[in-house]
Amino acid sequence: MSRCIVVWSGGADSTKLLDDWSRYGSEHSPIHAVTMLHSYVGYDGQAKKEKEAREKIKEYLKSKGRHVIYHEIDIKVSEEVHKISFDRSHGLHQASIWLGNLLPFCGSESRLAFGYVQGDDFWHYSQSVAKVLEGLKEITGALVTIEYPLEWETKADILKYLYREGLEKMVWWCETPKEDGDKCGECSSCKRHDTAMYELRRDKFLDVNDRMIKPLLNLEVKKDECKKKIEPIEKDEAKYVGSPEQILDNIKKDHEEMVQ
Repeated sequence: MSRCIVVWSGGADSTKLLDDWSRYGSEHSPIHAVTMLHSYVGYDGQAKKEKEAREKIKEYLKSKGRHVIYHEIDIKVSEEVHKISFDRSHGLHQASIWLGNLLPFCGSESRLAFGYVQGDDFWHYSQSVAKVLEGLKEITGALVTIEYPLEWETKADILKYLYREGLEKMVWWCETPKEDGDKCGECSSCKRHDTAMYELRRDKFLDVNDRMIKPLLNLEVKKDECKKKIEPIEKDEAKYVGSPEQILDNIKKDHEEMVQ
């Protein structure tokens, strides 16, 4: 039986993916969440904040009765290699570290899922990553299927999902948090997050206080529909008799009385 593995950091995208996939896990076929620990994710406190996020999310998934097994792969990188990699002006820095460590973990037969969304830098290098993965699969003998379930989703789509599931305050996204533990608001991840939040406010999904706006009951009734015979549900049948406008007004009044 193949294993379903989600690469999980505790960030918004991978958490959405893990929460979604974990709905289909079971005691005999759990979902595996693997976290890559390495020096890139230790930069200015990011590792600490992501670990705190993961602990909260684990408790959430446990409360939902989800069957998830958690794994951590600790990759040691020398300070010299770390510095050289971060000095590069472009490239997918983390890939060179985790590519060679994930496939041996996956075993002989697995589905390996990454939570990359529209706009991520990953897509500039996706073809190169695919070539490397195919080579590693041949070398290691791993029968792994690589999947990108969120490739057509935007950051705003992800945040909508997290708000609806009550996960929005648990995830972490800042790459360079401040000394007091607050988000920097300046790194690329913070800027993408802020842009997505602006879109949710613009589209009336969130209010000015970033609370989800619940859709109101739509009482608009077409006049033609009012002309149809309405079966009265109360003794006072008079309120359902008259012009379409009168009937609509009576229906609205009934609704207001029920709400009060």
